[in-house]
Amino acid sequence: MFGVAYVLLPRKFESLQSELDRSLAPFKRGGEHDFPREKLAFYDETDRLARLHRSKFRFNPNGTFTDLEHDLSYGLDFSKLREHFRACRLDCFEGMLAEIEPEFETFVRRFTDYRERDSATGAYGRWLNPLGQWDWWDLGGRFNGAITGERRPADVEPIISSGPSPGRQIMENLAAALGASANDEAAQIEANLELVETLRRRLDDPLSSAWV
Repeated sequence: MFGVAYVLLPRKFESLQSELDRSLAPFKRGGEHDFPREKLAFYDETDRLARLHRSKFRFNPNGTFTDLEHDLSYGLDFSKLREHFRACRLDCFEGMLAEIEPEFETFVRRFTDYRERDSATGAYGRWLNPLGQWDWWDLGGRFNGAITGERRPADVEPIISSGPSPGRQIMENLAAALGASANDEAAQIEANLELVETLRRRLDDPLSSAWV
């Protein structure tokens, strides 16, 4: 999912890259490897996992799973389930996950990404940044030129960004697999910066093309 963000910066700065890094850092998606514990909030997944344990699904002969609610199945290790069915020599199955492993704690440990309860809360879940909004960002990016109304090609080469990331690499690999050609244009800083006074005037103009 992509979004456009407007970041307010001081009128004068030495490095646009540094200012954007500083301003956007508190809103990075992440956990204990990225932030101190006091900046994080615990997201309790115990109830969702209990409902997942009791949910019905179908394992098909072609190795796919159907009838599972998407919102419930987050964190379910489908590869471990397939290994279980292969070991049991089952080509298909229809029923509840609780029929495969009746004991809840064992089910969570065997078939989900949650190996143990959190020591501080006693629940299954994750410590995450409650302000987290981005995995990676580019200056311009998909919305290149939107802030000034000078729209430019979306897939230009970013010159200022959050740096390498798995998410960005996945998108680039997917685009290449679909036959997208490399773009030799670069996002221009001037097309992505604007004075606040100018933005205020454009906000008052209902015909302005600067807003998306």
